Amino acid sequence: MLIHLPDRRFRENYNRLVQEQETLGKQLREKQKSIRENHDGNIKQMKMWKDFMRLMECKQSVVQGETPGGREHGQTPGGREQGQTPGGREQAADDDDVMLPLQI
Repeated sequence: MLIHLPDRRFRENYNRLVQEQETLGKQLREKQKSIRENHDGNIKQMKMWKDFMRLMECKQSVVQGETPGGREHGQTPGGREQGQTPGGREQAADDDDVMLPLQI
């Protein structure tokens, strides 16, 4: 039996499209496998990058004379200079004011 010319072209076109889709599917499966294998490492790297950026922002604020909370260096949360009482008087240094390093 002879295949008519339009039928042959249709079949060739169809087979070519099927082959392209199979190739694309194979590429996507390979990409999905790569993503699954690297996902945990990528998440860890993103977290480390965010921590690094936060550290750099803290360092920048210290260099600019601010504390991370937005206060000028040396000021208490109430806007007073360290060592002053709420009335503006100098505070005497007591043993209670000594800060010891935290032992972990």
